[in-house]
Amino acid sequence: MDELQRLNHDLFFAINNGLKSPLGDALLGYSTYIGDGAAIYPLATIGLWLLDRKKFWTNFGLVALAAILGGAVLHLLKHHFNAPRPLAFFDEAIQRGEAVVNVMFEPLRARSFPSGHAQTAFSFAHVFAFLVSRSSLSQTHQRLLRFALYAIATLVAISRVYVGAHFPIDVVAGAFIGVFVSQLVIWTVQLLERAKSKPSTSDECSTESKVST
Repeated sequence: MDELQRLNHDLFFAINNGLKSPLGDALLGYSTYIGDGAAIYPLATIGLWLLDRKKFWTNFGLVALAAILGGAVLHLLKHHFNAPRPLAFFDEAIQRGEAVVNVMFEPLRARSFPSGHAQTAFSFAHVFAFLVSRSSLSQTHQRLLRFALYAIATLVAISRVYVGAHFPIDVVAGAFIGVFVSQLVIWTVQLLERAKSKPSTSDECSTESKVST
């Protein structure tokens, strides 16, 4: 456990301190807003409309359901663990001048585990990747788009460490929740579609009687 915590802290400082630069602020710092609901929902709405207008509302419902369920799980865990943010965890070390936590935007101190931005980003990325795989786009375009979706989600996750809001373990947990809950929703939808596509018992009987006649 100590080794895991040490690795968690080492990775935090490697990202938060080691990557700190004006370019990092522009690329990593501000990309954290993509994981905010106020930004990602409008972007998702536009993306769903462009992807398949005929199935827009069905797809929107799927994306929203995955995001809401994932968010519910995340908030339960946040309240349960109530883990300190890096700024609070290293408070004494900062006061002694032994550590530096670079904070961009709001200085958060509580409920660090798991990361909500990472959960949101990966929820949307995973469901969108599923919908892209069912679209009329070519295989090459599908692969490129799926890669871009997960790359953006990863960027958002790393940005949360860069801006000093989370430890790496927080964003990994948030990403896992986003993918796992979204996959459960996807499996449920696929099961319902299979059940709907199966012929009913009355249809089977009708077909058998016609054959026997």
